[in-house]
Amino acid sequence: MFSFLPSRKPSLAHSAPVATYDAQKQSTQVTVEETSDPINYRSNHIKHWSLELLSAASSLACLAGLVIFLCKVDGKPYSSWHIAGVAITPNTLLSLLATICKASFLLCVAESISQLKWLHVQRRTRPLADLQRFDAASRGQLGALSLLWKINYRAALACLGAVVVVLAIATDPLTNQILTVRTSLTPVNNVTASIGTSSTYGLRAMNSTDPISQPLNNAMVRGLYGASVQANYSCPSGECAWPKFESLGICSTCLDMSKETEIECGACMPNSKTPGTSTIYSNVTCAYTTPGGVNDSVVLQSYDNRTVVPNILMDSMVLDSGLLWTNTTNSSETMALSMDDAGGIATWSTLRFDQAYAFEDDTFEDYACARVNGDKLPGVRPVASRCTLGWCINTFASTHFSGGILSDEATSQRPLKIAYEHCFVPPESQQPGGLFLCPVYPADEGEPPAALLHDPWTAPPPGSNVFWINDVITQDIQTYMVSTFSYGIGTPGTDTALIDVPALQQTFYTANGGNISITLANIARSMTNQIRQGPETSNVAGQLSYPVTYIRVRWVWLAYLAALCLMSVVFLWLTIVASSRHRTPVWKSSVLAYFLHGASVNDGCGLDMAEAAKGMWVCMDEAGRLVVSTKPR
Repeated sequence: MFSFLPSRKPSLAHSAPVATYDAQKQSTQVTVEETSDPINYRSNHIKHWSLELLSAASSLACLAGLVIFLCKVDGKPYSSWHIAGVAITPNTLLSLLATICKASFLLCVAESISQLKWLHVQRRTRPLADLQRFDAASRGQLGALSLLWKINYRAALACLGAVVVVLAIATDPLTNQILTVRTSLTPVNNVTASIGTSSTYGLRAMNSTDPISQPLNNAMVRGLYGASVQANYSCPSGECAWPKFESLGICSTCLDMSKETEIECGACMPNSKTPGTSTIYSNVTCAYTTPGGVNDSVVLQSYDNRTVVPNILMDSMVLDSGLLWTNTTNSSETMALSMDDAGGIATWSTLRFDQAYAFEDDTFEDYACARVNGDKLPGVRPVASRCTLGWCINTFASTHFSGGILSDEATSQRPLKIAYEHCFVPPESQQPGGLFLCPVYPADEGEPPAALLHDPWTAPPPGSNVFWINDVITQDIQTYMVSTFSYGIGTPGTDTALIDVPALQQTFYTANGGNISITLANIARSMTNQIRQGPETSNVAGQLSYPVTYIRVRWVWLAYLAALCLMSVVFLWLTIVASSRHRTPVWKSSVLAYFLHGASVNDGCGLDMAEAAKGMWVCMDEAGRLVVSTKPR
C-alpha cells in the first residue's frame, strides 16, 4: 500500500483529512479525523475567501457605478458627453463596467461551485463523475446545464450557481439595450422663423391698369399646372413651426350637379350612313342642361355598336358674382361691387364628358336607343360641377418646415362677409364711384366696431378680424377667368377639338384625371400664397428648433444584470456559510487537493496545500500514471 504523509504535524485547529491508497482494492479512501482542541474555526475559514469576497465587492461596486453613470447621462444631450477628455462613447463605458461586473460575479460563482463539490462528497459516497460535473459547471454554460440535468436536487445550492452561469450568457446582448439615443427638437430662443400672412391685398391698385393684379393671374395658371406659388418664409434651421394664424386668401367650393342635370334626347337613329361614304353608325342627340346654366346639345354616336363617342367633351362657363347696393347716405346712388356680399368672385359651371364610353353587355342600340325610344335616360351621363371661387379667410394651424419641405396647408377656411356700407372710394382713385376698398370680416362673427372699418392703412389690433379687399383686384380676376376659362372642347373633326384648343384649356380638361374640384383647389391655394407675399404682407414669427440627440436609459434592461449580480453575492455567502458549518476544507478549484488530499495541513485550506506543493514534484510514468515525489526524477 502506498501512502503519503508530509513531515508537518497536523494542527489541532480543525479536522485533518487523510487519504490512503489500497493497491489491492485500487481505491482511495479519504477520512477526516476530528480534533478535540477547539479554536475559532470560522474566523480562519473566512480569510480563505478573500479573493471571492473582493470580487463580490467589485461586482457590487461596478453595479453601483453603472446606476450612477446611467442617472448622470439619462436625458442629457449626446454632444455634452465627455469623460476626462478621452474620446470614449457612453456605450463603451457601459460595456466596460458591465463586463467587469459580470467577470467579478462569475468568479465568485465558479469558485463557489468548485467548493461545493467537496461539500457534496464530504459525508456521503458519491459517483466520481460528480466531481467532473461540478468542475465543468464552474467553467461554462454547457457544464452548468449538465449539472442541472444530472445532479439537480442532490445539490440544490450548486444548482443555484449553475443557473447563474447559464443566465449570464445573455448579459452582454441585454446590456446593449440599456442605452439608446433619440433625436428631439430643441427650441432656439435667440433666432426666429417667419412666414408671410396678409390682412389686405391691393391697397395700392387704384385702377384696372395697375399691374398688381397680374401676379394673381399668373398664380392661377401655376395652380392649374400643379406648380402652386409658395408663401415666402424664413427658416434658418432644418426645423421650424408656426403658431396658428389667419390670412386673407382665395377659396374654392365645388358641388357635383350630375344628378341634377336635365337630359332630353331625340329619336335614336341606328344604322345611319355617313354622307358620301358607306360607313354605318348609330347616333342619338341629347340636350344636357345643368343647374349652373350650361346647356349643350350633344351627339352620341357609335361606329362599332359597342363604343359611344360624344361630339362635345367639355363646356365651361364662368359667371361674375357682382352685387348692386344702394348707398345709405344717398338713396339715389346705386353702387356696384364686382364680388357678392360673401366675397364670391365667380361661379364656374362645367359639363365634362369622357372621350368614349364602352358598353360591355349591351349594344348601342339595346342600351341607348331602347332607352331613348322608351322615354328612359341614356347610359351616357357626364360629370356636371358647379364651383365658386372667392375671397375667404384661411386658418393655418399646423404650418411647419421639416426635412426640407414646407407643410403649409390651410387647416380650415372661414367664409367672410363684406361690410359694404363701409366701402369707400379713395380720393386718389382715377375712377371714383366704380372701384373702391371694402372691409370684410368672418361671416360667423358679428360685425366689428365701426371705428375699425374706416382706415385700411392702419393695421387693425390683434384679434379684430378685419380684412381689406380692393375691388379692382376682383374685377381683374373676373376678366381673366371669363376670357380664359369660358370655352368648349369638342372631339376630332370639330372646330374646338381637344388637340386644337389652347394649352390652358387642354390642361383644365385633363388635369387631376378630370377632377375639376381638385384643379380649382390647387388654383385657390396658389392664389392664396401669392396674396401672402404681396406688398401688404406681414410676417408671423415662428419657433426655430434644432434636432438634438439625447441619451435615453431603458432601466428595465439593467434589472437583468443587477439580478444576476445579487444572486451571485447571495450564492457566495451561502456557500461560505455551508462550508463553515460543515467544516469543509476550502479547496475550491485547486487541483492540488487531488494530490495532497492525504496531507495533515494546518487548516486543510488551499494556502497550506500551495506551500506544501512547493516541495513536491509530479510526473507521468510510462503507464500513464501521475507520480508525486519529494524529489525530481
